Amino acid sequence: MSDPQPQDERPTPGVPAYGALVAAPSAAVPKEPRKAWDLAIAIVLLVLLLPIDFLISYAGAFLAFASDSCTADTCSTGQLSAGVIVALTGPTVVLLIGLVVAIIRIVRRRLAFWVPIVALAGMIGIWAIGAALVFTSVSG
Repeated sequence: MSDPQPQDERPTPGVPAYGALVAAPSAAVPKEPRKAWDLAIAIVLLVLLLPIDFLISYAGAFLAFASDSCTADTCSTGQLSAGVIVALTGPTVVLLIGLVVAIIRIVRRRLAFWVPIVALAGMIGIWAIGAALVFTSVSG
């Protein structure tokens, strides 16, 4: 009742050992060198986005003053409220998304300087959408 397997299992020359094709270690992929200029520009632009976000959101708070001349017949208060909320919170959401995307690109050693620039355009765009909602809600 012994197993018919041989005691000495030496590999046959020219024949790969069992599992050699399945789990062959891959060669380490060399990492790209980090571009110092990209890292510096991305960090400076991301830091500059913080006060810009504050100013854009602060301007969004002033959109609430558009309701001063409103009556029940001349304004859509739901649309006005939605526009103010979009103008107040939208730029910060875009900033946070841009910050996360930039950090991921920096960690992966990809160009990241353009992410804060696109985020700034998105912040201004979302504020403009909120302002348009506010201004179209006032019909008087």
